[in-house]
Amino acid sequence: MERLDFCSITTIIKDYCNDEKLGAQVNYVEKLFRTCVYGDEDECVSFDDTQVCRWLKGQTNLTRPILVFYLTSLDHQQALKNDIEKEIVSILYDKEMAVLKLKELLLGDTTISDSQKENLLKRYGTGSDSQIAGFIADLLLFAMERKFQRRNADKKLLTTGEYSPVISDYIFENDPPSPCRYFCGRDAELEKLHEMLSEKGKIFLSGLAGIGKSELAKAYARKYKKEYTNILYFTYTGNLTDDIANLDFADDLPGESQSERLKKHNRFLRSLKNDSLIIIDNFDTTSHRDGYLSVLLKYKCRILFTTRSSFSDYDSYELAEFSDVNDLLALAACFYDKAYEEKETILQIIETVHRHTFVVELAARLLSRGIHSPKELLEKLKEENVNLSSTDNIGIKKDGTSHKNSYYGHIHTLFALSVLDEKQTYVMRCMTFIPHTGIDARLFAMWTDQNDMNTINDLIELGFIKSLPLYHICLHPMMKEITIADTKPSVLGCSKMLISMQENIFIRHGIDVPYTKVLFETVGNLVSSIKKDDIQCYLRFLEDAFVYIQNYEYEDGMRTILKEMETILKDQDITTGRDAALYYDYKASIKLDFERDKKTALALSEKAINALPPLSETTAMLNSNIYSNHARIHRSLGDSILALKFCEKSINILRDYDLDHMNAAVVQIANYASYLADMHDFKTALSALNKCKKKVKEYNSDICHDYAFLEETIAGVCLASGQFAKAVEHYVSALGVYKIIWEEQPELIENKILYYTDLLRPFRINPKPLLDVVQN
Repeated sequence: MERLDFCSITTIIKDYCNDEKLGAQVNYVEKLFRTCVYGDEDECVSFDDTQVCRWLKGQTNLTRPILVFYLTSLDHQQALKNDIEKEIVSILYDKEMAVLKLKELLLGDTTISDSQKENLLKRYGTGSDSQIAGFIADLLLFAMERKFQRRNADKKLLTTGEYSPVISDYIFENDPPSPCRYFCGRDAELEKLHEMLSEKGKIFLSGLAGIGKSELAKAYARKYKKEYTNILYFTYTGNLTDDIANLDFADDLPGESQSERLKKHNRFLRSLKNDSLIIIDNFDTTSHRDGYLSVLLKYKCRILFTTRSSFSDYDSYELAEFSDVNDLLALAACFYDKAYEEKETILQIIETVHRHTFVVELAARLLSRGIHSPKELLEKLKEENVNLSSTDNIGIKKDGTSHKNSYYGHIHTLFALSVLDEKQTYVMRCMTFIPHTGIDARLFAMWTDQNDMNTINDLIELGFIKSLPLYHICLHPMMKEITIADTKPSVLGCSKMLISMQENIFIRHGIDVPYTKVLFETVGNLVSSIKKDDIQCYLRFLEDAFVYIQNYEYEDGMRTILKEMETILKDQDITTGRDAALYYDYKASIKLDFERDKKTALALSEKAINALPPLSETTAMLNSNIYSNHARIHRSLGDSILALKFCEKSINILRDYDLDHMNAAVVQIANYASYLADMHDFKTALSALNKCKKKVKEYNSDICHDYAFLEETIAGVCLASGQFAKAVEHYVSALGVYKIIWEEQPELIENKILYYTDLLRPFRINPKPLLDVVQN
């Protein structure tokens, strides 16, 4: 803190005086001590430029004659006040600000008692020149009485705004701890952090728990120590006011209240300048949860926060995994002395744990004292991830405290998902299915049936969910693994999300979405990791998802779902009924469309028909779809009569149960038209298709999969009837729609062009109009 003495007082006075009126340094002192200089010849004093310069720099005390003159006579003290009023106050260009600065100087000096401060403030005011002069005179007289302390010659005054007081004289034991002895790498990160602190002043060093934020902050303090007058370090305990009040100041008194200590400590910290750095470690909160953050951010010194939370509204630097895997290999070698001998396996372990710094350390420590060899550990990590079943205890030291726990125990404690409430846990559980490339946060909120974005935004702020550009979100792979291990995502636990996806996407046939890629990847992740604790609910989800994915001809997704259904039906010993019928029907479609095995497809379709439940209002749509698909297989075999027979049976079921207005009827009417075309009844076929297309546009849109499918079917009928120009026109129309709805999947567009080109080739029709659709 700046000390109140002749040097600091006169510096402030000079800062608010016009140089032309003030004159040289000697002139200033002569004005200040006019009575002493020009008074009684027996008492007057003299001095030279060198003496004045040293007084003003705080290198030497005022000469004894000056001190005696003013400190031993009340008349001389009154004369000092009069001289200040006449010679100094009269030339201050901003009297009020000068007096305010002097008041702040007094209050900020922690070496002056509160009672003495109150006494000196009695004549404080910004009123008359006489009152101002009296206050300045009292401060000068008090400064003359104090024991002189020589200032550092190589430091400028705090009042010039450049240097801070040396805090080691005021605060005990708050130096930054040294980084761990095995700290390595991160040279680029240290340079970047220094650059940002120098430019911005306040930086939030964020990142996943255990990534190495605290060690980087400690290493920064060690590397750049000489560039700071002070570096103050403390660990956040959950309340900034308590943390600041609990700093151990030299002048703290036993009877002081928390609020008194906070006020005094805060006043001191506010005096620190840009040459000082405060490091607040583990600031794992949010800006709205600790209101005192706004006070700290007004400090003039630099502040470095380490936090797992996201402070996107402030200047922040996110610490990522080590870019050079050799740095992590060197880290592993600090604990496992055979790391370089087993380099290939150790590198695989490092990649398996996603290059996470703390987990690499845990794995290396486990190898050094645990029961597993590197190859055994690698296989277990691949199979069990963070939920490693090893019971070997690992001793580690983190944040200055030693801990002993199992591999999973350490990771479980580090990520602390237990602090989340029920809503937040549900969101995290559902987030485990989202691909690593992320998802639009609002879309995910819709999938998880959120009423607002509050829960998701809170998890982003707390650092559990990673924020990506364009308001997309994802989970870090390590966070995903610990979330799966801790929350055990299941059908019941995520039922709201599964039902929401079914109702809002899968069963809304004919309505396309622009996010099919992330949707299909999410379904794949869900199938691979969800706990099946409600088989019937899960089967309904799979069955609806298959039909939707089938519309996009996504073979991998279809096969994944079919394999999952097969496993469930085997375990449940289900051979008839809805689920069995759909399984055989789905398997038949894959045999027909992707394997071109028509005979096996027909046999499977017959199994589906035999497994059908009795016809009723609840099973009508199922029966109709199965018969329609059976007709499609007959058609592929060239049996148009049987194809038409089963197709008509399918459509009649829809009509009998008043379901012919449903979107599911689109495919069946398209198939019906194709069968009519096979029998050369082109007019009836085109009439049925155009009526259906009109309904789709009316009840849905002309930019949807059903509309494109109908245009494609009409083109096929035109081609078969010799209306080549019309066929190309409708293929172009279909392709234009597909181009819009498959914007994120250009490979599907390319496949369609190739398919249409193959259809046109036997008729020697130029495919250029199709290519123009893609190019324009």
